Amino acid sequence: MSNASGESAAQTLRPKLFFLAPLLSSFLLFPPNKGIVDTFASDHGLIAWVFWGLLLACALTALAFITASMRHPHWKAPSHRGLAIAGALYIATYLATLAALAFPIVSNPAVLFAFGLVQGIAVCFVLMAWVQLYVMDVRGLLINGAIVMALSIALSWFASWLFPVAGIMCMGAFAVISVAALIALSISNSPESSRPGINRPQNENKPENCTSQPLHLGHALKELLSIAWMPFAGALLGAWMVSSYTLTIDDFVVHSEFIGGLLAALIAILFCIPQYKTPYSILIDRIAIPALVGASIVLGSFPAGTTPFYLGAASVYAPIMFLSLYAMASLVSIVRAGELPLPFIFGVSLLCIAFAETAGTATGLIAADGNATGPMQWTMVSILFAAIVINSGYTAWKQAITTNDSTPLDEGGSAKNHAIDHAHEIRLAQIIEEHNLTKRESEVLDYLSRGYGSKFIANALFISDNTARTHVHNIYRKLGINSREELLSFFNE
Repeated sequence: MSNASGESAAQTLRPKLFFLAPLLSSFLLFPPNKGIVDTFASDHGLIAWVFWGLLLACALTALAFITASMRHPHWKAPSHRGLAIAGALYIATYLATLAALAFPIVSNPAVLFAFGLVQGIAVCFVLMAWVQLYVMDVRGLLINGAIVMALSIALSWFASWLFPVAGIMCMGAFAVISVAALIALSISNSPESSRPGINRPQNENKPENCTSQPLHLGHALKELLSIAWMPFAGALLGAWMVSSYTLTIDDFVVHSEFIGGLLAALIAILFCIPQYKTPYSILIDRIAIPALVGASIVLGSFPAGTTPFYLGAASVYAPIMFLSLYAMASLVSIVRAGELPLPFIFGVSLLCIAFAETAGTATGLIAADGNATGPMQWTMVSILFAAIVINSGYTAWKQAITTNDSTPLDEGGSAKNHAIDHAHEIRLAQIIEEHNLTKRESEVLDYLSRGYGSKFIANALFISDNTARTHVHNIYRKLGINSREELLSFFNE
């Protein structure tokens, strides 16, 4: 099945969504901004109170999102009025915090801690509303997400080079622009904003499988990790790393998180420009991530002090940031597939990242000497890389012994190497129409008709194995068949 729906890379761009970048580049918990705010602040001791208030608020709000989504799976995001209130609270407390940090007008730690709390609660609703706008196919997610990542880093880098007052003014302007753009986009994208006489198209990304039954926490977490454990682990490690240590070479600060983020964004964009037949998730799991990990391992194996070693140290964040970007795409794809509701996914992700940043900040404070933190980071990175290598080997071994899952059985050849036959498309459309298959069932049927099994389909569509098997069962029932062999015979009639 083709990854693309006929769209070129340029056609997948959603420039309006790029307004997320100013928010990320100004968000105080965005790792690069910690150093920037520390440079601008008049009293460095007060910064910690804001950060701890933000982290606590994010963690508590994330728990509230998880609890609410478990009880009410159909709850998605605040109303326009609620979003406007959250945006106004965030901007007000954010600007007040910047002013308090830059000028000695507020020296009470409790006030700054309260600013952090209100700011953290409000920004969670703002960020979740932004994520809801990014519910699209994985290729579009990666391309648009990579551009936003690059823009966020560029804006943060730009602000870091300005004089303190100018830098603070820029960060404040970034936040205001992004929140205003979010509210405008949310209103324009809502069905009730359609003008009379104009039929607004239905949201093609609307989840099909969301249930109204309360979620079971253990089962939901198991489903989440079974689909996206690797990129999720990479994102958490990245949050811990950038919060605990900054690489320095001869007293020169190397913002390896900047370099790695830009490299990861460039690789993601270049990777997604071509239209492949094999699903992007499969290509990323089996080619892109192992290649990035291998390059980092090779560069990190050179003796300390050599140029290749410093290149590896400066770019070590590239695979980590790529995993973070892929984690975002995977998690939103899970929402798009209807596997789990957005508030649950967002809440779990936010809670874990808040804990990772807290652990990273604590690690940086305890091990103030970079000579201790650097080796610790490399050990953690090596463990993750080893897990990725082992997982790749295990996947390859399973493919070798399970030929009926990842090898197409149809005579048209491999779905990875040959174009879709026109007659196949016509027959597929005919079956879908005659048997009233849903959009998700249609995607599953396309893979089944090419001989792929449920495991491959689950990986390609970001759904669990159980969900994939359920779709297969429903397709068999609607078509009146009982096996893959019958399906292929039915399809080729």
